[in-house]
Amino acid sequence: MLISIIIPVYNVEKYLEQCVMSFIMQIDNNKRGDVEIILVDDGSTDKSGRLCDELMKKYPNIIKSFHKKNEGLLMTRRYGYKVSRGMYIINCDSDDFVETNLLSSLSPFLDGINDVIIYNMYKYQEGRKSFYTKNVFGCKRKKTILKADCIKELFKSYDVTSLCCKAFKRSCLELEKDYSLFSNLNYGEDTLQSVEVYSNAQNIVYLNECLYNYRVQNGMTYKFREDYYWQFKQVLLEMKKNNLLLEIDNFEDLYSEKLWEIVARAITQSRYELDYNKNENIQYLKKIRNDSEVQKYISNFYKIRKNLKRQYIFLLTLFIKKQYTLLWFFLYLRNKV
Repeated sequence: MLISIIIPVYNVEKYLEQCVMSFIMQIDNNKRGDVEIILVDDGSTDKSGRLCDELMKKYPNIIKSFHKKNEGLLMTRRYGYKVSRGMYIINCDSDDFVETNLLSSLSPFLDGINDVIIYNMYKYQEGRKSFYTKNVFGCKRKKTILKADCIKELFKSYDVTSLCCKAFKRSCLELEKDYSLFSNLNYGEDTLQSVEVYSNAQNIVYLNECLYNYRVQNGMTYKFREDYYWQFKQVLLEMKKNNLLLEIDNFEDLYSEKLWEIVARAITQSRYELDYNKNENIQYLKKIRNDSEVQKYISNFYKIRKNLKRQYIFLLTLFIKKQYTLLWFFLYLRNKV
């Protein structure tokens, strides 16, 4: 078995068939023994689980359907990895779909030598495509990437973070690693597992082609989760345990840059919580400001702030100086505008 396509499924009856068929249409009869599609139903409450079984009956030589109790995306993917048999893993979220040339474009690189092949993504919204990532490591169609450069990019942007933007060897996974402590993650799980993959890879290739369609639902950006910072902090602290990362030049600066970007996002998101009054919003900001990890990297903020978005610099400067009322007022005005 050469390729295992892992598709975690949860309440996506509207999109699942399009997702699966975007792969099926690329698998000709001669290669059906080389590719398996693994559907893992994470306790769906709609018709998604039944649809998984129907697709398996229709394509029994390609599709395998599994059902498990609801544990979230991270644990569902890990389940899929463990039951897979392919040398290479391709991830796809069940409400997304891939380009018609994904498998043919990747095929020359799935040679047993390359450990990870990174590719670009489209953003798909209301039937229109736009570039989500491109020219991440330059304009060449193919480029060999140093592991250190890849991990640095993981900290500096989200261009190589998604598990859906890369094919990688199954051997890059630590399949027996216990991730149960992170089963509640809604944020940062791709970052957590990408670190694992990149750390265990030797040969990394960047293929400068858009091969994946990331579906953006209307209103998805405008959500507030009070635990956003705290979930990402879990991930960051776990990453700090990785000795390989600690050996990278300027790791503390890269880590600090990531931390402050997450804090800035947590601040910005708070303006979408319309049920918060002024005092509740300020208490939310104070709780993050008083966190030990934030306190530890305040001095480093002034060193790395030039690498952050201008808007983030403004917000974080107010935040660090404890200008909570002014910060709240700015967010309030943004909502009004």
